[in-house]
Amino acid sequence: MDGRRARLKDFWIPVFMIAVGSSMLVGYIARGLPRGNQADVTRWWVVSQYVRQGVDPYPVALKILRQVYGPIEQVKLKDIDLLEIPNPQNAEALGVIPVGPPEATYPPPALLFQTALIGFIPKPMVVAYWMTCNFALLIFCAWMLSRHLSNGIPTPSRRLWTLALFVLWMPALSVFLSSQLSLLALACLLVAFEKMDTNEVISGLALTLALIKPSLTLPFLILPLVRGRWKVLAIALGIQGILTLLMAARVGSSPLDLARNWMGVARYFSVGMYSLQGILVKRGLENRPIATVFLMTMLGMGLLVSWIGRRSDPRRIFYFLCFLDILVFYHRRYDFVLLFAPLCYEFFGRSDPNIEPARTWRIVPRIALYLVVDMAVWWPFIEGNGFLMDSFRRFAFVAMIGLFAESGVRLLIDGYRDWKGARPQGIVVIPSKPQLAEV
Repeated sequence: MDGRRARLKDFWIPVFMIAVGSSMLVGYIARGLPRGNQADVTRWWVVSQYVRQGVDPYPVALKILRQVYGPIEQVKLKDIDLLEIPNPQNAEALGVIPVGPPEATYPPPALLFQTALIGFIPKPMVVAYWMTCNFALLIFCAWMLSRHLSNGIPTPSRRLWTLALFVLWMPALSVFLSSQLSLLALACLLVAFEKMDTNEVISGLALTLALIKPSLTLPFLILPLVRGRWKVLAIALGIQGILTLLMAARVGSSPLDLARNWMGVARYFSVGMYSLQGILVKRGLENRPIATVFLMTMLGMGLLVSWIGRRSDPRRIFYFLCFLDILVFYHRRYDFVLLFAPLCYEFFGRSDPNIEPARTWRIVPRIALYLVVDMAVWWPFIEGNGFLMDSFRRFAFVAMIGLFAESGVRLLIDGYRDWKGARPQGIVVIPSKPQLAEV
């Protein structure tokens, strides 16, 4: 009987969950494939054609934005899905090429990465191509997360459960609807984290590729900084600098002009959800000096907390940075894939000796809060009106802040215990060169 129960728990239940999640995934793919020009990957394809032709897309985008919406100082931010030209006759004067106006919201190195990834794919095939890539990335992320949660030695049951939970995680499914980069960024972050102690070159390369989506990955530069992995940091930032110079040479602009014009475009696209930045947007402070001070203060606080807890289990720092990123930067629903790693930490906490033992009364409320956040990115809750929907969204936002605060307090407690000379309770002391099992 015990063998049957174990097989039910370790095999049949996760397989059933994978089947349910796969059916949902098929539905999201079916809805995402016909989107065509509305898909995010198609917008990046348009921008990549500017890069291929040696045209700087940032001034073009900035001119259109100023013409349509006015100077950024006078704009009340709202969602901007596509750049529209009110008078098509002046498109050539604005610098628009035949493929259409560029929604150039990513930094120069990311545009080169995007051009290499999708710029040479025929436009009618680009959405299907990126759907295929995202499906492979979904499987890869689940595999990497199972290693991440087991110190590189996942059991078959752990792999199945991780995949089962991941395909049911709504933000992961919404990546397929929008054809986004979030799974690629998460995969690169997980590789960078796992290889940080064993192969700093691969870790640095993965981290610089993760910066293809800087709003999702920028705070993770704190991790090699507080852990003294200078080679990782140097490779990641060095390659970013080289790519910026290459981009400048390609489009005939100076690196300073590229950076300034990119920031000018990005400021029009700063509306997010469930973030502290959203408070600034609602109060009309998003493009004021106070917004910059707020961003620098939050990043400084994240650096300080991570440094205090630098001798803690590196996974705890990683999870803290997940919350820091989601709360501070611009995000949409698909970017919440980042929170799946800490979700699994809580889900598997009681069964993995490498993760702190958690009592039921502690773990159930945490998982409940994660489920609230998962539900909060469903369309009915995002677009719903009325008192109940507004209250639920506020509760989800408070839950995000609570989870962020708890992860930070954990690091501070670990740092205090370490300062007192006692090994922090429940912490894994990972050697500088751990031997990860081959899978």
